Amino acid sequence: MSCQGVRNVPQWASLEPWNWPENPWQRIHVDFAGPPEGNMFLVVVDVHSKCPEGSIMQSTISESTIQKLWGLFSHFGLPEQLMSDNGPQFVSQEFPNFMKVNGIHHITSAPYHPSTNELAERFVQTMKQAMKSARGQLSIQKHLDTFLLSYRNTPHGLTKASPAFLMMG
Repeated sequence: MSCQGVRNVPQWASLEPWNWPENPWQRIHVDFAGPPEGNMFLVVVDVHSKCPEGSIMQSTISESTIQKLWGLFSHFGLPEQLMSDNGPQFVSQEFPNFMKVNGIHHITSAPYHPSTNELAERFVQTMKQAMKSARGQLSIQKHLDTFLLSYRNTPHGLTKASPAFLMMG
C-alpha cells in the first residue's frame, strides 16, 4: 500500500473518436449475444450504414465464428477493419491468423471496457429485447429474420445511408 501512495499517477489517455468509414463494410463491429431461448447469436454491424447481420450459432468457438464470418465476407466482401471484444474466439491463435491472411486489421476492445465496441454492444441489447418479446410465437430463425428486416427498414438517427442502401448486396 505504501508504494501506491508515492507512485506516479499515470497520464490519462485522451479519447479519440472513431473516424467515420467512407464506404460500407470498411469497418465492422462483431459480438456475441445470448442466450435468449438458449441460443447464441453472432452479431455483425457495419459502421458506415449501421446495417446489422445476425446469425444463430450452434457453437461460439473460433472455427465456427470464422466459418460464419467467411459466409458474410463472401456476400459483402472483406472489411478493412474488424472490431471485437477479447472473447476467447477472437483472441485464439486461429482468429488472428484468419484476419492476417485476409488482410483485415483486427482491433480488440480494452479489457473490461466493452464500450469500446459500443456499436455491437448496443445492437446486442436491442436484439435481445426483440428476441425475448417473441418467445414461442415463431421459430427462432423466422423471428431473427423478421427482426433484422424490420430493423433495416427503420430509419435511424445516426445512419448516413437510406434504408434502401442498407441492403448492400
